Amino acid sequence: MVNVKELLTVAKSLPVDPELFRKLFRQILEVRMFEEETIQLFHSAKIIGYLHPSIGNEAAEVGATAGLAKADIIFPTHRGHGFFVARGASFEKLMGAPISAVMSSAISRRRSP
Repeated sequence: MVNVKELLTVAKSLPVDPELFRKLFRQILEVRMFEEETIQLFHSAKIIGYLHPSIGNEAAEVGATAGLAKADIIFPTHRGHGFFVARGASFEKLMGAPISAVMSSAISRRRSP
């Protein structure tokens, strides 16, 4: 059986690279913003069909892709947008040109202070 207290003690003592932490956190936020914008577009009927957002899975998606090389291939199935956003896919390739322009603009506005 795993000793959770021991694992937490070890985890707290591990060095954290601040730059890596910022990069991963930024990717988590980008995935969340993408999902939130997609939901808004769906609710305003600009996306027709089905939508399966992955809200709440952002860290898992970013973490799963963090160790992959650029040439590595990943095949997410259900609710997989976040994997592609975390890997830096363009919104245009994910959503098509008209929708990507709206999303890029909205996400850029949200990033600004």
